[in-house]
Amino acid sequence: MTCCLISSIERTVTNIFAPQIPGVDLVVRPVGKHRSSRIQAFKLHDEVYKGMWIAPGIAPLLESDQSESDRVIAWISPYQKSRVVAIQPGHGAEAHENAIYRKLVHNAILCTAGRLPEE
Repeated sequence: MTCCLISSIERTVTNIFAPQIPGVDLVVRPVGKHRSSRIQAFKLHDEVYKGMWIAPGIAPLLESDQSESDRVIAWISPYQKSRVVAIQPGHGAEAHENAIYRKLVHNAILCTAGRLPEE
């Protein structure tokens, strides 16, 4: 089974067709019951996208309250035999310094590797 954190095809499509809005304050909250989104809501100052193409059949992981951003900003995406976790935020140091964001990325890596425990 192939593991990847984000599909390069989806990233390319996103960068070509979705307008990027830099420097936006947003509240990020987990949605759904997927193991990767076992985090609390948190605030972030980051670049967002509006009108981003997202493949059908995704399972949302995170949503944003920001009107300048798409509502769904992280998701699990089915792709053949791979586990794919796509996370839109994370463009700057503020995201990388945020402990909750780092926990999200940590969970996503474990998920794609098939090593995220049930509880």
